[in-house]
Formats: sequence, C-alpha cells, structure tokens
Amino acid sequence: MIFIISHHPKHRDELSQYFEERRYAICLAPHRENVSELVKHVKPHVVVLDVYVTSPNPADLLHQIRTEGYTGKVIVLAGPSSGSILTEIFRLGVDQVIGGPQYSDETINIEHLESTIRTVVHPFIAARAHELFVTRGGKEGNENNDWLQAEQEILFAKKSSTS
Repeated sequence: MIFIISHHPKHRDELSQYFEERRYAICLAPHRENVSELVKHVKPHVVVLDVYVTSPNPADLLHQIRTEGYTGKVIVLAGPSSGSILTEIFRLGVDQVIGGPQYSDETINIEHLESTIRTVVHPFIAARAHELFVTRGGKEGNENNDWLQAEQEILFAKKSSTS
C-alpha cells in the first residue's frame, strides 16, 4: 500500500487518479493531524511525504511515525526551497527524495514517483515472493507467478481511502 501525504488538494487528486487508474492500493491522508494514527492503522509499505506539509511539519511527522514503530519506506517530494529541512528529514530515515512541486500550480513527475516506489518496495516483494516459493515446497518453475502474486499483494491490494 502507498500512503500519500500532501497539503495540495490538486496534487493529492492527481496522485490518487494516477495510481487508482493503475489499480495501486493507496491511502490518502485526510488531515495532517491524524496521519500517525492512520499510518499505524493501514501499515503502508511506502509513505509519500510532501515536504511542504505543515502542522505538523514533515520532520516532526516523520519523527512521530518512526517513533511509533513505522519501519516502511519513505519517499519525500521536495522542491527547490526545501533544502533546510532535508538534513533533518534524512536523519529520520528517508529512502528517497525526488523533485516535487513547490507550488500548487506546478506538476509532479508521477512516472518518476511510480518508478521510485517500485524501487523502494522491491525488497518487500522479493521477500514475499520467497515466502510463496517456500510455501509451495520450493519447487522450481513457478517463480514468476510467485513474484507476480507478491507484487499484487504489496502494490495492488484493495484500495483504502479516507479522503
């Protein structure tokens, strides 16, 4: 599951539409204040965090979810003016930072984000595919099916939206 946190309604809508059309399992944060509780509840494999989120700021939010036990992947969308907070965010366990929009009228390179998501969840998919292989008795010949099933379970499960 992909958990999307952005303060721009336009960007949330763009991301939601893109990933829903491709049948990804997503969760959209309805209010910034409830994010940590929602992360604990839905247990996403990856959090996409817009660095321009305020109240709480992204560093505080990331610290909170990490302190509360979130061990999944974090991708940060950061624009040109976000350099000052990135040092603190990296210290809190970010897996990738990609260029993100600074203003609501700017666009997100969603294809790049999708590629980054697939890269950071690769270890989860590989581990689940191996579990499936072992469950089948370790017999060779269906590894591709194991991989596809693992990918389906991790990225394309039933949608959970709270927006």
